[in-house]
Amino acid sequence: MAREAAFSTWDTARAWSPARLCLLLSGVWLIVVAGMVGFIYNTDFAIDTQPGSSSHIFGVLETNGWHNLAGLLGGLAALGLALNPATARFGALSLGVVYLILTVALVIWEPSTFLIESNLADNVVHGLLGIAGVASAIPTRSTRGPPSVPHED
Repeated sequence: MAREAAFSTWDTARAWSPARLCLLLSGVWLIVVAGMVGFIYNTDFAIDTQPGSSSHIFGVLETNGWHNLAGLLGGLAALGLALNPATARFGALSLGVVYLILTVALVIWEPSTFLIESNLADNVVHGLLGIAGVASAIPTRSTRGPPSVPHED
């Protein structure tokens, strides 16, 4: 009986882990704002970082068709990884590392170096997604199996 309660508690805690919640929120943000709302502002898939080749979501976040597509794909990946508690920790850590690398790259190199235009507001969002992904993966328990429960004789 005690063993069943321990596994049940562990499964419930694992189901709503910080990593899973981060992936859910990040996925919704990326799909809705960076993807769908972005396409309302700009559907241009030109490979051009010249002024005027992109628009700004809510007047702040730089966007074009490629940026919107990247948001949709990243959001779908985040939601897909959030569906399974066993992949949530890996997914949040992966999302975090990718967005932290992107943030650092955009700080080191001029954003016009890349095919997708970016600005400071984008970099702040990328940095926050990166920090949230890594920070939520740290307290999330590994899902290699339930914790061992002492055997009662």
